[in-house]
Amino acid sequence: MKPLGINTINTVKKINMSGEINTLKVVDTANDVRFVPIAVKNASGNFITPNVDYLAVLEWAAIDGNNIAEAD
Repeated sequence: MKPLGINTINTVKKINMSGEINTLKVVDTANDVRFVPIAVKNASGNFITPNVDYLAVLEWAAIDGNNIAEAD
């Protein structure tokens, strides 16, 4: 699969796994579902091993009208 891009993301929702939210469910414009791990930040606020798809989700969410839905 190609990496996600801001033009290919349709919806994003946080996933609660064992009481912890550490993954995003991303549905793209082709209705393919991907599970993207949330990158962790260190004490300085820098991402520790961010992945390309997570960074694309952050960029997509920064666009007015796009949001990451809360977990059920």
